[in-house]
Amino acid sequence: MRGRDKLFEVVEDTPILTRLVHFAQGCGAVYVTLPEPNHPRHDLLTDTQAVPIYVPDAADGMSASIKRACAAVSETSAKGMMILTGDLPDLTETHFAQICAKWAEDETRYVQAKDQDGKPGHPVIIPKSSWDDIETLQGDIGLRNILRKRRIEYVSYKDYGPTLDLDTPEAWDTWRAAR
Repeated sequence: MRGRDKLFEVVEDTPILTRLVHFAQGCGAVYVTLPEPNHPRHDLLTDTQAVPIYVPDAADGMSASIKRACAAVSETSAKGMMILTGDLPDLTETHFAQICAKWAEDETRYVQAKDQDGKPGHPVIIPKSSWDDIETLQGDIGLRNILRKRRIEYVSYKDYGPTLDLDTPEAWDTWRAAR
């Protein structure tokens, strides 16, 4: 993004991180990982009920954030944890509502969104029974290795909301022009 933070990119008049937090709050408590307390992203949580989780080892990759989030959530009564990246501009409140409803049918299973081509994406909900597996994560590959070994209940969407992430200013410009 050449110095720009994509989580500040505006989608429908709201920074994307704030927007996704608001949607996720419809499913329960929301925790957001941030590198440090005075990180600029902290300001994006001001009008939300999100609980920040600080990840001083964020340079170790996505696994560090997931491990810290899991440690924080494991201190609550939560039966599962939704994980998603904060850079998916086409995710909507409907995506969140449907995946949470599917998980509520059986809180012991994994639930993951798929896009219109059948490609797995976000959000992913993992049951508490598997949180010990998170300690095995390394680097910046997220949950991929854990999910490969599990039976997953998928929620399929007729769009690319679960998988469309934009990593360059040009990609954001193209996306906005197409809306």
